[in-house]
Amino acid sequence: REAALVQRNYLRAVHETGARLTHDVKNLLQSLNGLIEAVNYVEGDEEIRKLIGRQLPAIALRLAATVEKLQAPSTNSQRMTRLDAWWDALCKRYERDGVQFQVVALESGMPVSDSLFDSAAENLISNALRKRALQPQLRVTVMLACRGSTIELAVEDDGPEIDPLIAGRLFTTPLASRDGLGIGLYQLASRAGELGFRLFVAENRAGCVRFAVSNAPLEAGGASVVDGAHQAQRSDGADAADTAHLRAARAA
Repeated sequence: REAALVQRNYLRAVHETGARLTHDVKNLLQSLNGLIEAVNYVEGDEEIRKLIGRQLPAIALRLAATVEKLQAPSTNSQRMTRLDAWWDALCKRYERDGVQFQVVALESGMPVSDSLFDSAAENLISNALRKRALQPQLRVTVMLACRGSTIELAVEDDGPEIDPLIAGRLFTTPLASRDGLGIGLYQLASRAGELGFRLFVAENRAGCVRFAVSNAPLEAGGASVVDGAHQAQRSDGADAADTAHLRAARAA
């Protein structure tokens, strides 16, 4: 019985890993197709050549890592990278996609799981870009907040809200959808949970739809680190304004 249980758990791990990595390969192929399209439409552009020179080696490394995981699926082996280095690479990867990047707070260059953060960024940004394909004026913003050991990566767009009934089920079951929300988010949520993170909808209203991956403890109220950092910035700005007004009044 124990041997059968071990075998069943192993097969489950293989199945879940295969499904997750298949989605990772799909995202990598989309990146390659984007580079191919750039080459076809912008011949002789030195900036395009530099972009391809940076991105192709990175894609090759990620494909090699994916193949390695397929050959020996394991949740215990994690390649770690410095958060600031990972963020710089992400910004360069999407620099020609019209995506805005914002560091809300960054107090540490702590090591983070390369595979989790790559998968989170690719899933969330790809979904937002597919949404923008239907709404060309859509603004997509990627935000990073890090305070101490708490990290949050968020992707936000200013489009219409997600149906609340759908939003409530995105991370608990695979959903079929034309705009990209579905199996990828379900797999990402499961993977994040294995590593002490959670995937959630931080904001869902017209003009602000934000997905976030965070390791902030639920005991703290489950609040978004990005929201907290924004509030702190607004508070600091208000304090600075009050101080300026007070000095002006004294001078008068």
